[in-house]
Amino acid sequence: MDSSRRAGLIYIVISVTAYSMFSIWVKALQTSGMPSLDIGLWRFGLAVPLIWAVIAFTRRSTQPVNQPAWQPILMGLLLASNALLAFFGLERIPVSLFIMLFYTYPAMVALVSLAMGERLPLIGWAALGLTLVGVALTLETPAQGEPPISLEGIALALVNALSTTVYFIVGSRVVKSGGSMLATGWALTGALLPFLLLIPLRLTTGEGVIALPPNLPVWLNLLGLVIVSTTLANLFLNAGIQHLGAPRAAIVGTIEPVLTVIWAVLLLGETMTPQRWLGGALIIASVILLQIKRV
Repeated sequence: MDSSRRAGLIYIVISVTAYSMFSIWVKALQTSGMPSLDIGLWRFGLAVPLIWAVIAFTRRSTQPVNQPAWQPILMGLLLASNALLAFFGLERIPVSLFIMLFYTYPAMVALVSLAMGERLPLIGWAALGLTLVGVALTLETPAQGEPPISLEGIALALVNALSTTVYFIVGSRVVKSGGSMLATGWALTGALLPFLLLIPLRLTTGEGVIALPPNLPVWLNLLGLVIVSTTLANLFLNAGIQHLGAPRAAIVGTIEPVLTVIWAVLLLGETMTPQRWLGGALIIASVILLQIKRV
């Protein structure tokens, strides 16, 4: 492995590890009582000046970008949509179940590509079959004494996967036309816009602009979400794709749901039955099959 690919592998592993903590930070903030809209506004409200400060410090903003600014801003709007769906979904179902259902999005990408006229090879159909079986296994009936599975939470996880599918399709075109750190800055800025537009509505309902984090643990979880799972995750993802390429980066990214479930078990005390572990393994295997053909 040459030095460029080795660097790309390191960047992607860092990015995936940072992203894997996203659900943990969010769940902790929700448990503390912070509303989902406040989490989103704090997340992007702090991440936007931070990313632009990084851009200014590294002077990457002078790099040419071939696409107009509205394209990465559109990516940001989709990113905001993904965040809201994740926030509301995580309010209703455990992190481990949410992340397993969410990771059906690579299969959705394959189906959308098929609908757009691309031929799906036999390995793609096999991957879709594994995904369906994996989802069925993750949705096992709760054991006696456990709360029932929220159908709303399941629906939000799957819609989040569909929204992420659209994000990847749009984002891949933006990156191909000149993805850069500047595009990341515009994307995060675009993600902030919907939360800013909701402020007048919140004022009319008497909710106020935004609630301040009440104590140090909440601040630490919020800063972890902003710095680790938003700013650093996006920066290292772009750098990794630049060195490693999107297909190989996607295969390395399959460790994300495994890491997230491990964090949920260790840090949040969630439990995973053998059946759900098997279902998650089949979903991850489907992702690898869908990507390996493209490497």
